[in-house]
Amino acid sequence: MGFLTDSSFYLAATIVSSGINLLLLPLYTRFLSPSDFGVIALFGTFGMITTGLVSMGIHKATYKFYFDYVNDEEELVSIVSTNLFYLIFIFYITGTIIYFNSTWFSINLFDNQINNKLINLSFFSGCLTYFITFITLLLTAQKRSKEYALVVIFRAIINNLLSFYFIFAFSLTYMAKIYASIITQTLLLLILLVLIRNLIGIKLSLINLKKSLVFSYPNVPRSIIGLVYKSFDKILLNKFTGLNSVGYYAIGSQLANLIKLLINTLAKSFNPFFFSLANKRGMAQKDSIVKRFYEVAFVIMFFGLCIITFSEELIKLLATEKFDSAMYVIPVYAFYHLFAVIGLLSVPQIMFAEKMFYLLPQTIISIIVNILLNIALIPSYGAVGAALATAIAQLGTCIVSYYFAQKAFYLPINLSKALKLYLVLLILSVAVYPIMISDMHMVYKIMLKIVIISIYIFYGFINSFVSINQIKNILPKYHLV
Repeated sequence: MGFLTDSSFYLAATIVSSGINLLLLPLYTRFLSPSDFGVIALFGTFGMITTGLVSMGIHKATYKFYFDYVNDEEELVSIVSTNLFYLIFIFYITGTIIYFNSTWFSINLFDNQINNKLINLSFFSGCLTYFITFITLLLTAQKRSKEYALVVIFRAIINNLLSFYFIFAFSLTYMAKIYASIITQTLLLLILLVLIRNLIGIKLSLINLKKSLVFSYPNVPRSIIGLVYKSFDKILLNKFTGLNSVGYYAIGSQLANLIKLLINTLAKSFNPFFFSLANKRGMAQKDSIVKRFYEVAFVIMFFGLCIITFSEELIKLLATEKFDSAMYVIPVYAFYHLFAVIGLLSVPQIMFAEKMFYLLPQTIISIIVNILLNIALIPSYGAVGAALATAIAQLGTCIVSYYFAQKAFYLPINLSKALKLYLVLLILSVAVYPIMISDMHMVYKIMLKIVIISIYIFYGFINSFVSINQIKNILPKYHLV
């Protein structure tokens, strides 16, 4: 199946699932308060932190070794089964420790805003999420885009149906979302296990476990970076400014996360494309990888600029007035994802070279910058300060990641071309704030914002990021033989 065909299924699943969630957001914001969204955000934080740490990022090792042993069924089954068994074992041990210390976590991490019951449910939910991530990554490696798309859409539909059932039938607020999420995750995991049943067997191997952990453990610091980005800010916001601020941040980041969804969608096709060409080790193949990256980066940044430019309209359309403060979070938080576009290329470079230890330096820099900026900015600027700290730290991470990725597996990247694109994007994004703050009529605001989008498109054409011929020939161009 071709690159465009796979991308189409992934993109369709993303659009449908995200569209469902966006269309239902106005209903949620009428039944749930900003503080309810704050509780939901903190709930997701704990499970994500703990499972992310103890899993050692072993799902990435499984993904990498899939391509190495795709023609050796027995070895592939052994690696997948061994790594799944490791996750079950380590999650059981960790869950037992958390169960007996859940009250401590509630008091010291979350100021009792989520109780010990939610702490335990959060860890369980985090385990389910990790297993789902593990298996869906295998589906993308197998290029089973149709099955992946159906699973993603199923998740969105069932989760929202259950959420509103609990809201209307039992008058629940944030617990409606939590119960619905756990039930949906359980059903989804069972379906996914059936889909990869041919990769699971009783073929455990300590050698394969060691191989996976040796590959994965340098990636743990990178995982810590992600966990710091997604958790420390919320915990600090809760301590300094309260649950409402966490709620604004959660809504703003949720809408900005539409950019991440697009990145993840394209990555599911770009990564197999990268590894397939990288294994041929020719300069022509390297040129093809870089060319594809420029195209993908331009599309992601165009989408990101649209989200930034129309963040005010998004909030007013999809939420009630009590969530208006979230509109100022979206443009800043969006750059966290836009800077991460660099990682779309640099992470596969490092993975291909099997030099995961190159991720260590960026970890130290990023964590220090993120923590210091959060402490400095959150007390004064609240949710916007948290978003700014996250974006700046991500920029530092990606600069270091780019440097080491080029050392690991050199690609002929035109750095000046990429930097100019980011500069144009930043200038246009900054220009949005005066428009958003002004009292001019909404029609005039929209006209000015369309001009901003048009300038970006024009820049893309004159600098060969996109062309009429590319658009005309997109189907044969993106076919991956």
